[in-house]
Amino acid sequence: VPVELAFANEADGDYLEASLANNPIWHKDAIAIEAPMQDVEWRKLPAIDILAAGLPCTGASLSGRAKNGLAKAEEHETAGPLFVAFIAAIQTLRPSVVLLENVPQYGTTTSMTVIRSVLSSLDYELHEAVLDGHELGALERRNRFCLVAADRQVPFAFEGLRSIRERESCIQDVLEDIGPDDPMWKEYSYLSDKEARDKEAGKGFRRQLLDGSETSLGTIGRGYAKARSTEPFIRHPADPGRSRLLTPVEHARVKAVPESLIAGLSATRAHEILGQSVAHAAFEAVGQHLGQSFAALRGDPTQEAAFAA
Repeated sequence: VPVELAFANEADGDYLEASLANNPIWHKDAIAIEAPMQDVEWRKLPAIDILAAGLPCTGASLSGRAKNGLAKAEEHETAGPLFVAFIAAIQTLRPSVVLLENVPQYGTTTSMTVIRSVLSSLDYELHEAVLDGHELGALERRNRFCLVAADRQVPFAFEGLRSIRERESCIQDVLEDIGPDDPMWKEYSYLSDKEARDKEAGKGFRRQLLDGSETSLGTIGRGYAKARSTEPFIRHPADPGRSRLLTPVEHARVKAVPESLIAGLSATRAHEILGQSVAHAAFEAVGQHLGQSFAALRGDPTQEAAFAA
């Protein structure tokens, strides 16, 4: 099912520039909007069939709530009220399908309760799932909440969703050739000291030190370049006192994100973009599944069979 980008909204100009430079979805008529979501005049934008959104998770994620001392997601100064702008976009644009991505905890927020209520009142049929990125083709264990709200004529259901790529057998399959004397290898003594303190205090925080034989690794977040204590590090092959962060290319590979999307970016910026990304392989699978439902709607017997399988 052919699709093209009508417009995209991103408040961070650096992220938008990276997308314009590297993402092949852009074409000459697509509109790039660098602005806070609540400032967008949706009525001035072209009609669309699908509205895809990833609302900021900084108020909904467990780490975000802890870091900002929030009792609820809506208290976050910038991300909290954005669901109102999202609802305004839906009410104005009235797409046939709304696709929403967020952290799993977003499904239990007040924001999501309101979104469900508004979508139901607009006669959308709601489909929700927490997608397992590892199960759907990535090495990273990254779960994401997914809502598909569709016109009731669109025969979509999450049942039958399957991976569209074969996951690598182990982390070693995606590692670059980093020599043993490369300056990336560091002692990170402050992380070892923190781990010892946490263990002594009975806390469950432990370093993720990997040798490449593992078949998965934990979630890598936006601040990965800061070398934080609980995110994945690769052990030095000969010196147990040294380890290194994944390179941006390796980070993309464990997420099954096309490396081309971070081409030319600094390591810090690349890790930021990747660290707050969707579970790429999982949402590719959702996209294919949704495309099959569109094909079934228009009466393609081959695609109807594939969708029903």
